[in-house]
Amino acid sequence: MSARILLKNFIIVDGQRDSESFQGDILIEGDRIIKVGQLQADQPSTRIIQGDNSYIFPGFIDIHSHGDLMNFAPEGLSKKVKQGITTEVAGQCGLGTAPIKEGVKSGWHQHMIIRNPLPKIPWNSVAEYFSQLQQRGLDNNLAYFLPHGLLRYNIRKGSKEPMNAEEFEEFRDLAIKSFEEGAIGLSLGLCYFPAVYADSRELKTLFKLADKYNKIISVHLRSEATGILDSLDEIINLDEGTNCRINISHLKVIGRSNEAKLDKLLEKIANNSFTFDSYPYTFGNTSLEIIIPPEFIDEQWLDALKDNQVREELKEIYQTGAYENISWDNLPYLLGWDNIYITGLNSGDRGDISGLSIKAIGDRLGKEPADAAFDLLLEEDGSILMQDYFMEESVVKKILSNQNGSIGTDSLFSKTNQHPRTSSAYPRILKKYVFENQTITLAEAINKFSQKSAEKLGLKDRGEIAPGMKADLVIFSKDELLNGRGNGIQSVLINGKFKQEEGIYHPDRKPGEIINK
Repeated sequence: MSARILLKNFIIVDGQRDSESFQGDILIEGDRIIKVGQLQADQPSTRIIQGDNSYIFPGFIDIHSHGDLMNFAPEGLSKKVKQGITTEVAGQCGLGTAPIKEGVKSGWHQHMIIRNPLPKIPWNSVAEYFSQLQQRGLDNNLAYFLPHGLLRYNIRKGSKEPMNAEEFEEFRDLAIKSFEEGAIGLSLGLCYFPAVYADSRELKTLFKLADKYNKIISVHLRSEATGILDSLDEIINLDEGTNCRINISHLKVIGRSNEAKLDKLLEKIANNSFTFDSYPYTFGNTSLEIIIPPEFIDEQWLDALKDNQVREELKEIYQTGAYENISWDNLPYLLGWDNIYITGLNSGDRGDISGLSIKAIGDRLGKEPADAAFDLLLEEDGSILMQDYFMEESVVKKILSNQNGSIGTDSLFSKTNQHPRTSSAYPRILKKYVFENQTITLAEAINKFSQKSAEKLGLKDRGEIAPGMKADLVIFSKDELLNGRGNGIQSVLINGKFKQEEGIYHPDRKPGEIINK
């Protein structure tokens, strides 16, 4: 018989949106929940853990993670597990790590992977990536999406030209192979190089394949600002004639001038049976390269920034907002250089500029803000993380309270000035939006953390506390959270094993598994 654990006298929040919490017990055998209710501790081989009225939740599913390579890093995914995340959904925004051909590894590694702990990527296929992860051991569960940007880079690298017939067949075959090897979804990052160059034939083909193989599609829209409604219409049109499950990534509306579009955006999402994920912050975290319009990026990457005429053209765009390409959001114009901060650099910690706004860096270096940004991009070969303050608190609340949303961290693991969503997104929602200002109920929050995401992903045995489900569980203290003694996450079980127990994190335990249904 497998080892048994009886979790006794807990307040159980089971993951269902409309269910009431109740006091009860949970019996685990091996990696499964086998009973829930009022249970007797009458078996001598069973380990008994008293809850003393602590809460217990289903494990949190981070439906939008960039933790693809963090199991290979010394710190692993400790920041994620410590906030209750038992499952990572990686390969997002079209920017994953597999499949990857030998001839493209150097360019992709250098330009498109931030915080890569590996000197070289030792795999080519999705199956080989999974095998390497399993050999290393996983801190928590991992599900992987096929990233369109990398898929395209395998075939055309940074070329803006459409694929010829032979290349297109290779592209299609590689997508099919990746789905068959266990990628559970497809991710699009249509504002990023090189995905921004994809034509409608390329994208429609992927939608049809996702439909055929019953894969969910996550979409980082081309625009999250001025063109956001048109960008959503593009996805609606691509989805026409398929039965794809569509999830809009890290839903936001950038810039005060665009906030009025949120109601229409949410209406369109609901009317088309789409879903979305979001995180509970008014500022984001992405690559500084996003400030460069796509037409200025090519196979030579950012070399155009060495040309003073190009710089002056870009400065004019930033100052006037005069740019018509829906595939790019003009953040310097919408937000101002004082709302864009440098948080991580390829060369490591630079105390003279890390954590400063582009405006402050320009002032310190005696340069115009745009020139300071251009010079940094060239010095760091494009590998710079930034934080951008883009949205009002009232917008965050409206997004969080919408029933079509779930939660994802969109976590990027910079070495310095890490965005707090990487370590604190879920406890922040519990503290601020559940217990303090009652934006959503506890049951609604836990549903967004767990069952809602499991349902989107098609996971039948995770996201809920019920007999037969995987024993991914979070033990939580409301008192600890609200009284500032920690984030409230006391213990985390993954597949029936304690990864964190009574506040002690166990880095050497590797209870996670690949989810490749």
